[in-house]
Amino acid sequence: MKKLVLFLLCTTFIFNVKAQNDGFIKADNNIEYKIYPSAQGDKIGYGNFIKMHVIQLYRGTIDTVLYDSDEYASPIQPVDTLSLPMYYYSILMQLKNNDSVVMRIIVDSAYKNSEMPMPSIFEPGKYLYTCIKVNDIFDTKDKADSASTIEQQIMTAKEIAKNEQIFIKENELIKNYLVKNNIIGAIKLPLGTYIKVVKKGVGNNATSNDKVKVNYTGKNLAGKSFDSSTDPAFGHVAPYEVDLSKNPVQVIEGWQEALKNLNKGSKAIIFVPSPLAYGSRGYPPAIQPNEILMFDMEIVAITPVNAPAIKPTTKITTKPKTKTSKPVVKTKAKPKKK
Repeated sequence: MKKLVLFLLCTTFIFNVKAQNDGFIKADNNIEYKIYPSAQGDKIGYGNFIKMHVIQLYRGTIDTVLYDSDEYASPIQPVDTLSLPMYYYSILMQLKNNDSVVMRIIVDSAYKNSEMPMPSIFEPGKYLYTCIKVNDIFDTKDKADSASTIEQQIMTAKEIAKNEQIFIKENELIKNYLVKNNIIGAIKLPLGTYIKVVKKGVGNNATSNDKVKVNYTGKNLAGKSFDSSTDPAFGHVAPYEVDLSKNPVQVIEGWQEALKNLNKGSKAIIFVPSPLAYGSRGYPPAIQPNEILMFDMEIVAITPVNAPAIKPTTKITTKPKTKTSKPVVKTKAKPKKK
């Protein structure tokens, strides 16, 4: 409900501003702002930590929500007023607990001195809006951290409950897909990834102590490819290396689970429910929110991360002794252990 209220506040206010074009106060760095005061609340003080909800919108020909702090694992991070840029600091220090503020800047100004290029969806002369609602104020970092921990625990519990329902729904979708496409022998792994081994490899399966090189093509259930290490259209034709020993591992959980059930030379099709892939955020535009993914995979190589280096042995031979003869040093590597 709080998220909806702030979103409606932002969008309603922006519509009104577009019509009336007034009510903003100019600040530094070409930012303009409008404060919505609450009836009561303590004022933000120097060095305080602010717990706030932030929504950023782009209002152009196509209106787009660019950022919503509620969509992230830690939804509303406490912010130290001492760490804020001066142009934000001067605005936020005017607020009380439960106040809201809408800030705007023309996209041309926002990217004028930026090293990053302006996104193609932005049009010159259009505005970026940042809407902030102050939800709490803390006078010490310990209090802020404690509140953030509680918030995180609540969000984690909600996410687990939500994912349980998604898993149930998507498990049925995957099973129906397997039946419809006559894919026999697919196995459901403990976390929820389905794997169909097309070709058995040799040796042991990969473990958390290995690096794995993989050729792959990723698709959605409609069969549309979104990435591949073998298709030149995606610009990176080479096996992709995954270091399973890293924390965190730099691939989705569905990949991690599948790789530990495959050995060198094996080929498989895996089906990954969205909570084990990109979840409710997706990876736009290629991967939509809550999208089930499937991958054709081939394990090219498996290498232990801490494999001992092969040390060369030194063999000394000598020529018949003469005044000019010197020892000749040759190196010969020990044969690799099979």
